[in-house]
Amino acid sequence: MRTQQGFTLLEAIIAMAIVAIALGSLLSLLGSSKQLAFKAQANINEVILLRSALNVAQVLEKPEYPKLPAEQVDNMELETEDVLEPPKRQTQKIMLGLEPYQWTDKKKGILVSGIRWKKLTSAQ
Repeated sequence: MRTQQGFTLLEAIIAMAIVAIALGSLLSLLGSSKQLAFKAQANINEVILLRSALNVAQVLEKPEYPKLPAEQVDNMELETEDVLEPPKRQTQKIMLGLEPYQWTDKKKGILVSGIRWKKLTSAQ
């Protein structure tokens, strides 16, 4: 009787099928993680742009920088209110007043409110 050496054809096909399934699932995981990385990078870029726009809005009355993309300009809205009354105990008159503002992203439903300095035409 001859002893069997090596694998049969059926065993080799089953082994290749198992390896193919394992590699296929591994490659699909890598592909989806790459898509998540691209999406995360796009979100990070958007956050950086909006934070810089918010910082500029806190400093400038008519912000010219940064130039927001057209799709974000349509969604963003900056509203200001009247300058707050000066404090009761003020030692000197100043040419600045505190102005409340609201920065709204209509698409995502985000509302950011704060107070910024506004240059006045006359001292208070």
